[in-house]
Amino acid sequence: MNVSGARVERHRGRSLMPIFHGFFSLGTLLGAGLATATITLQMLTIWHFAMVAALLVLIAFLAQLGLAGWEKENYGTRSKPAGRSKAASNQKLGLLLLLGLMVAGLSFAEGAANDWIALASVSGHGLPHHTGALMFTLFVAAMTAGRFAGGKIVDNLGPRRTLLLMGSIGLVGICMFLVGHGPIVLGIASVMWGLGSSLGFPVGMTIAASQGSRLGPNAVSIISAFGYGAMLSGPPLIGFAVDHTGLPQALWIAFAVMLMSLLLSPRVTRTPAKIEGID
Repeated sequence: MNVSGARVERHRGRSLMPIFHGFFSLGTLLGAGLATATITLQMLTIWHFAMVAALLVLIAFLAQLGLAGWEKENYGTRSKPAGRSKAASNQKLGLLLLLGLMVAGLSFAEGAANDWIALASVSGHGLPHHTGALMFTLFVAAMTAGRFAGGKIVDNLGPRRTLLLMGSIGLVGICMFLVGHGPIVLGIASVMWGLGSSLGFPVGMTIAASQGSRLGPNAVSIISAFGYGAMLSGPPLIGFAVDHTGLPQALWIAFAVMLMSLLLSPRVTRTPAKIEGID
């Protein structure tokens, strides 16, 4: 999705990647709603999973019809330009890795909330179970809204200002969630946390894909590996910390990692053309 979406975005000349990722977030929101409905109806899990599996097969079949034409296209040659020094190539590779770290930090914060925000609301703040589920719903809804609106935000503010703005909102949201009390404060914090985490991954894909035709899907694949790796590894890491510090204190890790991403944002968005041409 990221490679094909980046190609569409390049052809259209405007930011579309946040919307593509918005449909991912919309899927999580609809999936949570579907699970809630099946629980309410006391439907057996096997029928719930069977229904989801059938939907996945249908959607995958329809999606591959739209991708058939893209397989014949490419980003152009990826040969190394003449006269490029090894030092310059290493510098550009270093900038790409910094971009990967920035995306990893924001994805870490997203993954931490996906797995821990509901449990932290109940076990850490003493809220009822249904209110803890509501905190997660608010987070996912904010992620979805932020991504569907993200394209216009990026087009108007640019990647750097967008990342700084959204990252700052996310930092404040995490801090409020960790030190705040009561469902209203935690609800606002969950929304801010979701908004702050919503655009790091898709904007990172856009920056990687904009580095020229020579990089092609390689840059997008590298940044995707950073993002998905952090999203999957973050929650278990926090789980180990929970054994020693408890909830919600262990979620300060997410705050620290997002702060790192915020500090990296000006560097990786300052001169994007400099990392064009990495082999």
